[in-house]
Amino acid sequence: MNYLIKSVIVYSSAICLLDEIPVRVIPLTKKIQHQLLQQQQQHQQQQHQQQQHQKVLPVVTFKSFQAAQPPEFKGSADPVEAKAWLKEMEKAFTLKEVTGEKKTEYASYFLKNEAS
Repeated sequence: MNYLIKSVIVYSSAICLLDEIPVRVIPLTKKIQHQLLQQQQQHQQQQHQQQQHQKVLPVVTFKSFQAAQPPEFKGSADPVEAKAWLKEMEKAFTLKEVTGEKKTEYASYFLKNEAS
């Protein structure tokens, strides 16, 4: 299939026609069609993977977090005890899928006596 493309120059609002250039439109080859299809499939897979990573976690209420029965920390001069408490709190956070600022908010409730 042949088409004529007119080349033009635009000066402000005036258009000047220079000449006609013959152009042959080449149909897509099977190889190009296959490559385009592969690219489209890859793009769709990437979108799907991004959607999986952007999974919205449910909001965890304090009551729900308490159901995990995290331990209280009453303060101690022994850093091993503090580390053990933090480890248990992290287990509860993971179990209940608590994220971000909620961790600080919820953990502070379990600091008692000298620790608060």
